[in-house]
Amino acid sequence: MRRTIRMTMIALAALSLIATSSSADTIIEGATDGGALVKIAVPDAWNGGLVIYNHGFDLGALVPSPPSLGPLAALMLSEGYAVAASSYQQNGWALYKTKNDLQNLVGLFKANFGEPSEVILHGFSLGGIVTAQGVEKANLGNVTGAYPVCGAMAGSRSWDGGVDLRLVYDAICSDVPGAFIPGGGSGLPARFTEFPFTETDPALALDACFGVISGPDAAQFGRLLLFLDETDLPASFIGTDMGFSVFALSDLIFDPAKLDGKQGVGNVGVPYDNASIDASIERVAVQPGAANRHRKNYTPAGKVGDTKIVSIHT
Repeated sequence: MRRTIRMTMIALAALSLIATSSSADTIIEGATDGGALVKIAVPDAWNGGLVIYNHGFDLGALVPSPPSLGPLAALMLSEGYAVAASSYQQNGWALYKTKNDLQNLVGLFKANFGEPSEVILHGFSLGGIVTAQGVEKANLGNVTGAYPVCGAMAGSRSWDGGVDLRLVYDAICSDVPGAFIPGGGSGLPARFTEFPFTETDPALALDACFGVISGPDAAQFGRLLLFLDETDLPASFIGTDMGFSVFALSDLIFDPAKLDGKQGVGNVGVPYDNASIDASIERVAVQPGAANRHRKNYTPAGKVGDTKIVSIHT
């Protein structure tokens, strides 16, 4: 089986900036024409280097507040590095716009502080794959290092695992009373913000099929073991990853700025370990144009040049 994978040029004209001083650091906050918010901190004893922090996955509404500089910002600033962060123009799988977001951020930095001697990229989860995209695709200057932590480093291929997870669930659970989740290979039948299906509904469906909340009976426990064996998930990840395979997958497919309702991920030709699942699972075909668009936004190719990378996974 294909195993489940767990999961910018600067427009200064519309940029609003606020400069303050905190702990001897110069702080700049602003917003770009693309709608991303930025924050930059530069220590008085700046060593010339710039660290960019890329935040993780967020499917909620875009928040009108400056982004965090990340949990290591104080250490980085104390060592003389400038630290900068941008929110993303998109929520969910934001890779369609994050290259532009990074370019806008670096352009703003240069306009205010000059060319950095080096750029280091850093991020957790989705921020890890944004970091990889920045190294390979964004042309940010002298990118000497990258530090992705628990990054979704398969990039767009992560959604192969996402659609597998959803369809394996359907193969095991769709006929169980109370366990049905609409949508199949598209996550939900329409972008989830337009569909009457709340965050509580998948939890209730998972409980109906596996007993993950109320405690499993013998039939539920059997289905749970089959699901965990076929997907290679630890039990503690079921709720989180099914959330991605329901809500985030639907957002990816139906967002007009992403796949615009076209099926960019599927499972035709994928063999599944369990013979019963392999015979009964829904087969979802991809539309070639959508699949190509999805791969470009973004699948790593390993073209990192001389950039030194430390990638940590828990």
